[in-house]
Amino acid sequence: MPFGEYLDLIQAGPTPLRMFLFNVFKHMPQLREDFSYPELGVTFLKNHPFLFVGGQDAYVDIHYDLDHSHVFLTQMTGTKRVILYGSENGRHLYQHPLTVSCNIDFRNPDLERYPKLKDIHGYECILEPGDTIFIPSRWWHFIEYSTAGISLTLRALPETWPARAAGLASIIKLKVIDQYLGKMIGEKKWYQMKEDWAHARARKA
Repeated sequence: MPFGEYLDLIQAGPTPLRMFLFNVFKHMPQLREDFSYPELGVTFLKNHPFLFVGGQDAYVDIHYDLDHSHVFLTQMTGTKRVILYGSENGRHLYQHPLTVSCNIDFRNPDLERYPKLKDIHGYECILEPGDTIFIPSRWWHFIEYSTAGISLTLRALPETWPARAAGLASIIKLKVIDQYLGKMIGEKKWYQMKEDWAHARARKA
């Protein structure tokens, strides 16, 4: 649909529809004149500033970013609820192997099915217009739109070459190995195998 119709839709009431990883500068390069990267001592991916737009009750499943980038998320309109967990908590979050995600719905987590969640502590906040949150490399994040809203993310490379190489390996594992196994085994069967594997690793954590 036209972008204007989408904006009208998310303003009209709750909707799960959201746009993500929208490179606004690619489509509207004139906006670069209204924007500059802050001096924060990091190497920004300057060709990849992304808009995230969503309606009330839309959400982003808990995950960490595939390329291991640092993320600076700035809220421009509306509010968002953000939950963060450190990178060391993957097994307690029942991370699926070869991926950067898990099967847990953090709007209403099932603590009987995922009891290891009781053993970890994270951070929670509400982002309001003008707020920026820093999400370090490989930190898990769940994001829920409390209202319709728009935010902008700036991404920065990890500081060391080994960390950057690990990000590249992460992309290869998901985009090549995981997808190949899904096609070879069958998507549903492979997904269930990963879920079973995640539970086995959590029990040992």
